[in-house]
Amino acid sequence: DGILNYIDLSNNACAVIGALDPDIKEVKIPKTVNGRKVFSIAPFAFEYCDELEYVHLGDVEVVASHAFASCTKLRKVQHDRKASTLTIEDEAFLNCESLEIVDISKEASFCTCLSIISILCTCIKFIFPAFFCIYGWNNGARA
Repeated sequence: DGILNYIDLSNNACAVIGALDPDIKEVKIPKTVNGRKVFSIAPFAFEYCDELEYVHLGDVEVVASHAFASCTKLRKVQHDRKASTLTIEDEAFLNCESLEIVDISKEASFCTCLSIISILCTCIKFIFPAFFCIYGWNNGARA
């Protein structure tokens, strides 16, 4: 698509490793790139993308550790509900202090995301105690 950088993985898949423009405001992850399934977003792929406000994860299966860490203007994250699995690794959204809306199909971990107003999830079976960490949330309720 010319906006994102990718690396080939095995099994006819690829991973997003970052954006060509560090001041990107919106990221929409495609389902495929050159016929290869976009499987994951690599560790640190968008860390410190200070202007990033919106992310559509498409149907990636893995958002790696620190993938969007310190994206301080990030306000909304969405994931295709048709996707069957989504793993969000520890601190993938660390210090996303403007994050308000998270619309995903599986559980995730959001630390120091002080502005979250709404999390829309389906298929949640269990929320781990560290889901909301200790910053601004207490036992799943806003402190």
